[in-house]
Amino acid sequence: MPRKSMDGQSVAGSVSTSNLFHFARNRVASVERRLAVPNRLRDRWTEKDEAILFDSQNEAHHTFRLNRFRTEVIPWLDRTSPLNGARILEIGSGEGASTVALAEQGANVVGLDVDEDEVATARLRCQAHKVDADFEVGNAVNLKSSAEAHKADWIIMWAVLEHMTDEERLASIAAAWDALPENGLLSVVETPNRLWYFDSHTGQLPFYHWLPDSLAYRYAKYSPRESFRHGYPEVTPSEEQQLSFRRRGRGISFHEFEVAIERSAATLPVASCMQLERRRFNPARATGWAISGAGRYERSIRAIAPNIPRAWFQPFLYLTLRKA
Repeated sequence: MPRKSMDGQSVAGSVSTSNLFHFARNRVASVERRLAVPNRLRDRWTEKDEAILFDSQNEAHHTFRLNRFRTEVIPWLDRTSPLNGARILEIGSGEGASTVALAEQGANVVGLDVDEDEVATARLRCQAHKVDADFEVGNAVNLKSSAEAHKADWIIMWAVLEHMTDEERLASIAAAWDALPENGLLSVVETPNRLWYFDSHTGQLPFYHWLPDSLAYRYAKYSPRESFRHGYPEVTPSEEQQLSFRRRGRGISFHEFEVAIERSAATLPVASCMQLERRRFNPARATGWAISGAGRYERSIRAIAPNIPRAWFQPFLYLTLRKA
């Protein structure tokens, strides 16, 4: 007897296994095309001139990061707003892997970093990739003058907010927002979320983001990450050791933005979020997330504050705010 649908109609033969297979195959192909790096971005990738030598302790790591930025972060940012011709102030440019990824797409980039040696390396890295970018040594707290001098319409805080003290973080966010013109963009990239239940960035421990700094310092000895575990042996650390610990990487959340910008996170216009975009483009990724423990956890904390955009409830913050 043919199988009946809920409305009593026979469904035998209406959807064959072959049809399902072809539908799934075409759907996957469509997703892969949408997720692939567009040729117009890929064609701008630059080759590194190996004749230009510079001192970097872990060049293989920087090469890995550059490739990841090119294939994941840059396409997301470019879909948010075209990078070609954008006037970008990059906060936390480090040794320049992210700067190269931005500049080779035609962005006018000014990199700002507190570490003079890393800025020197970043300049050489851009030279090796034959891309143009300007750099300044300075603190993000004082970014307003840099943003205004270069008429930046996009400020990107790239893996930097987690390495600041609370006061530096608040001052930097406030300065960035204040410096942006109307409809300017503020992006946060690769920053661990304090609300997440596991710290995969620094301590590699569950609930570690939630601990106050003083307790987190003493709890560091339980980290499975050897270099981190042995880095803070003193039970009563000096002020210098405490500062070093806070700069190692502590999660942040929407709370800093509410305090710094003086607006509820519910009213801050989120222009885009990389993780949500990737799941929207890829149903398989979205389904996997929905049934995972991480996905269930996200739903549970979103239910507590349903008016806050989902971008603030991801394991890491990859989001762009539009000043409006």
